[in-house]
Amino acid sequence: MTQVNIRLNGKQIQADAGHTILDVATAQGISIPTLCHDKRLKPFGSCRVCLVKGEEARNFVPSCSTLVAEGMMIDTEGEDVVTARRLALYRRTRNEMPANDFEIEEAEEEGVEFHFLAAPTSISQKDGQLNVKCIRMELGPPDESGRRRPVPIADSGFTMDAHYLITAIGQHPDISCIEQEELVTARDRIKADPETGSTDIDFVFAGGDCVTDAEGYHTIRHQ
Repeated sequence: MTQVNIRLNGKQIQADAGHTILDVATAQGISIPTLCHDKRLKPFGSCRVCLVKGEEARNFVPSCSTLVAEGMMIDTEGEDVVTARRLALYRRTRNEMPANDFEIEEAEEEGVEFHFLAAPTSISQKDGQLNVKCIRMELGPPDESGRRRPVPIADSGFTMDAHYLITAIGQHPDISCIEQEELVTARDRIKADPETGSTDIDFVFAGGDCVTDAEGYHTIRHQ
């Protein structure tokens, strides 16, 4: 495999061109916190907990989905990098968060502070800082995903200052391999029995995010 020369936290090293920054850092004994990353799945980089910064980069990049390249200069430990990982807003509660408990716990151990039942409403910039206006939320009836819908609480607005703001817009299942239209819902989820995971096709089962967005197995199984 082709190797590239990179500088990682000030150290000049060689790395395989097909590897991600997270892979290379891990091999060098450098710990980068993750939340949505799973070695069994294609990297998506939605949670932004594993952010790192390149010397020439204007923005942070997710290390789990960014491949190393020749001449890349990567900082995983700078103060601004650590600060960018520290705060996460989520409009539902921890119970509705589509992540495993251990992933959230490990993020908290790395210093990430979660603000649940809160959502941004507007963003402005002044004197080199971002001013983020937010609103408190409460959970209403379940929506079509099966999770309780977040509802804004009147007169509950508050503001937060930030140096950087990264949006995490979530994930969606890749159902391009499914030819039977009757198995797919209007939200591009798979229709399956909530108790058994069985579909309308014999010996085909589905579960996890590809069914209801809820917790569960992130796979489609065929026996």
